[in-house]
Amino acid sequence: MTRYLLPALLALAITTPAIAASDDECAIWLCLPVGFVPGECSKARTAMYKRVFKGKGPLPRFSSCSADGNANGFDARRGVAAKIKDTNPTEYVLGRQCVGRDHNDASVTNTTNTNPPNCVGTYNWIQIYQHGNRHGERYFWRR
Repeated sequence: MTRYLLPALLALAITTPAIAASDDECAIWLCLPVGFVPGECSKARTAMYKRVFKGKGPLPRFSSCSADGNANGFDARRGVAAKIKDTNPTEYVLGRQCVGRDHNDASVTNTTNTNPPNCVGTYNWIQIYQHGNRHGERYFWRR
């Protein structure tokens, strides 16, 4: 019996259509490039944070949100960045984590004794692209 059950289950898993992401998760694709406009995008922002805290990526696959199941050239790139203290506009050093140093060499140019100098935390970032063209601004959130 088990020799027939496993192949049957595998065939079912392969032919079953993927479950679409929720409307709130799909709205992340629309709201993230504009920085989650307050009010209109609050459910999408909450959905993104829920995904992150559950250990998932911040976005569902675009193909799970599109009517035809196609990604239509949309993708997202993400990474980490060190946020720099007291900059206007806010500055980040992409690809770097903010690390406290063991030795004390705090100075006028590095008041926080960190590497990179004057960083205040490590943040995640995500950027949406379609066919290689950037949409909106990078979105940063605290790790």
